[in-house]
Amino acid sequence: MPGTKFNPPPASIIPSESEIKSLPRPQKRIAQLIQKHSGQSSPTEQSVSSKSWSLDFLFSPTSFNSSSASSSTLSSLTLTKNAYELGAEPLDRKARVVSTGESIDLPADISFRSVGYKSLPLPGLSSLGITFDERIGIIPNDVHGRVLAPLQSDQGHSEESLIAKAQPGLYCAGWVKRGPTGVIASTMDDAFSTADVIVADWENNVPFLGNTREGPSAAWNGIKQEVEALGLRRTEWKDWKVLDDVERERGKSKGKPREKIVNVEEMLSILDK
Repeated sequence: MPGTKFNPPPASIIPSESEIKSLPRPQKRIAQLIQKHSGQSSPTEQSVSSKSWSLDFLFSPTSFNSSSASSSTLSSLTLTKNAYELGAEPLDRKARVVSTGESIDLPADISFRSVGYKSLPLPGLSSLGITFDERIGIIPNDVHGRVLAPLQSDQGHSEESLIAKAQPGLYCAGWVKRGPTGVIASTMDDAFSTADVIVADWENNVPFLGNTREGPSAAWNGIKQEVEALGLRRTEWKDWKVLDDVERERGKSKGKPREKIVNVEEMLSILDK
C-alpha cells in the first residue's frame, strides 16, 4: 500500500529460519510473511509514509471506550498486557500466557473484533466420564484429537500412555481441542488431522463406541435403539451429497462456488423431496 509502512513485531517473537521450517503449514506461511516484511525501512520510505500498521501480540482487549462527545462513538480500547508463563516456549502449541496486570489505552475510532471464543462444557459431559479443562477451555486430548480419560497421578504422559487412555470412539477438533487460537487455515488443518486419526483408528480396529472391536456396525448398533427411541433422525453421506449438489447449483446463478444452506429445517425439507 503506497504511503503505508509496516511496523514489525519484536524480533524476539519472530521464529528463526530453522524454527519456521519445523512449523505446520499454516503457521509456517504466516511466519514467512511476517519475516519477509519485517526488514527495516529505508529513511526515504519512512519519510514518505503517512500511515503505518502493525501486528501487536500478547495483548487482550478488556474494554471498548466511548467518546466523551457521543456514547455511540469509539474513542479507545483498553488492553491488558500478557506474558508467556515462566518457562514456556513461544512456539510450543501448549504454551500459555498470563496477564502481567498492566494495561494500556489505545486510541481508536474503528475496531473489528476477531477474537476466539473460549469453549464451554456441554451439559452431561462429566456424567459420560469426559473431563473438561475449565481454565483453558478444552477437552483433554492426545494432541491428535483423541479424547482422554482422566489420568491418574501415577500414570505417565508419554505418547503411548496417552493413546492407551483414549476414550473409545470420542474425538474433538478446533477450539475445544487446542483453545481459541489460529486462523481459518489452522482450523481446517486441525480438522483434517483429527479426521485422519479417526480413519486410522477405524482401519486399525481401535475400540470405537461401545468399547468393541467388532467393527463400525457394532458401534452404531450400540446406540441405535436409544436414538430411535428418542425419535431422532439420522443423516448419511448420501444425504450430504444431495445438499452439496443443491448448494453448488444455487451458487452458479450468483457466480459463486456454492450458496450455503444454513437452516436445518430447509436442509431436511430438501432431503424429504
